[in-house]
Amino acid sequence: MPSFQHAIEQKQKAERAFNYFLDKGYTPAQASGLVGNFIHESGLSTTIEGDKGYKGGNSHGIGQWRQDRLKRLKNTYGDKWDDFDNQLEFVVTELNTTHKKANQKLLAATTAYDAGEAISDSFEVPAIKYKDNKDRQKRVEDVFTAFTNLPDRKESTNIALYSAKEYTEPPTENKEVAQAQQVISEKQNEEAFIQEYINSQNQIALQNQEQYQPMQQAPVLPFGQNILNKYQDIQNFFPQIQMQKGGEVKKAYNPNLANNVDFQNWYIKNTIEGKNSISYSEKGDYDYLSFYMNGDYKNYTGGHFPDTYKRPNHQTFSNESIYSTPKNPGGKWQGQTYIP
Repeated sequence: MPSFQHAIEQKQKAERAFNYFLDKGYTPAQASGLVGNFIHESGLSTTIEGDKGYKGGNSHGIGQWRQDRLKRLKNTYGDKWDDFDNQLEFVVTELNTTHKKANQKLLAATTAYDAGEAISDSFEVPAIKYKDNKDRQKRVEDVFTAFTNLPDRKESTNIALYSAKEYTEPPTENKEVAQAQQVISEKQNEEAFIQEYINSQNQIALQNQEQYQPMQQAPVLPFGQNILNKYQDIQNFFPQIQMQKGGEVKKAYNPNLANNVDFQNWYIKNTIEGKNSISYSEKGDYDYLSFYMNGDYKNYTGGHFPDTYKRPNHQTFSNESIYSTPKNPGGKWQGQTYIP
């Protein structure tokens, strides 16, 4: 049983998380479903390590992320991946990108029970379904009771008196089945997001009357019993555009990663747009995000940016850009002269 001080600290974190999700537009019932699940998963510890010995690797953080999801969390926040606020933000990012189906179920929930079930079975995907897990249901109920402004609201610290995963673990074979189901669910969510991203980029191209080369369709993902061993990771939420440039592979990164704090700080200090308080946009004529994420910023000392990340709507878009395609190669440079 956690100490009294730990209980108080956990309740404070729970209320902070609850209010954070309210600020993001979720109802008290929906926020309770989120926070209650995370209390059950991790006790709201950002560094706790769970599922030790699983084939898919150990899980970490308030949401007990593992594999691709854990990798994206760490890629997004670097050495601050275990910051509580960053992990809350990452939850919302996943709900609006790779886990939209879970978010749709959550937004449709009108009770704390339904919200808890949506997050449990579509976002966390545990071995035991929500309807069969009384401990998980109790945590969600306790959050709702403690933090909602209802006439029968109870000022309770009960939500703070749980440590992570106090329930009896299911048999090993059930764990492996549940893990496989979780991985399949995550890949299905990623596939849906990838296709949506492709469609959105092609739509932007049509709207701007640009001659983008349509991006290839999302890869067919191998689902089935051997999912754990045969799936090749898709990173950074989307199919990266890759182009060989001077012996290096340069990639175009998903615009959703533009919320990265380090990138935003760099963008504000080093770009004309940033210095003039113009927010970074995927519709802009230069892909500053990919310039930063590929590490080119490390050698940047000011002045003009290279052609590598010019988009087709740039007035000097050239065949040196990663967006150059056979159908729309762009112009070319002869010395200092640009030839359309």
